[in-house]
Amino acid sequence: MWMTEIPLDVTPATVNVKKDVVPTGISLNKTGTVNINKESTDQLFATISPSDTTDTTITWTSSSQSVASVSSSGLVTANAVGTTTITARVGTNVTASVTY
Repeated sequence: MWMTEIPLDVTPATVNVKKDVVPTGISLNKTGTVNINKESTDQLFATISPSDTTDTTITWTSSSQSVASVSSSGLVTANAVGTTTITARVGTNVTASVTY
């Protein structure tokens, strides 16, 4: 049995694989100590660097939820008189904080 080769018109494909760009810094729109009244809110915004970071997920935490809580979008709500630290974290351990 004879095999016949059939010519194929194959166009090579180009695949670009981007390297992950890890965050090296994060800054907040407010610094130091911010005072707000009980039951008031305040919006925090974070800027991640470098600007082409591939992991841009920010995790917000409060050191004392009873004093002030923080939403996943950075909205701080004052729950009681006191002091707490609000921290924004990106990547494995890149953080920025502000005191309320």
